[in-house]
Amino acid sequence: MPTHKQQRRRALELLEASIDGCTEAIMLAYGFKTEVLVELVNAELATSTIERMVIGGRGLGRCGTTTSRPCAA
Repeated sequence: MPTHKQQRRRALELLEASIDGCTEAIMLAYGFKTEVLVELVNAELATSTIERMVIGGRGLGRCGTTTSRPCAA
């Protein structure tokens, strides 16, 4: 099992490789726990946004995009 530091590093590497960042669902699918994502946002190593999704002309309300690109250092 990877250490906590290794999980954070892996999450940041995945975010860096993604042009538009990753949704929480994608990050969870890769095995990251919500706590790790919250930690990265609180440490200002990643950002969190909420976006409205529209499919077929109908708004689905607000769907979370909790983890985005890493913040610039």
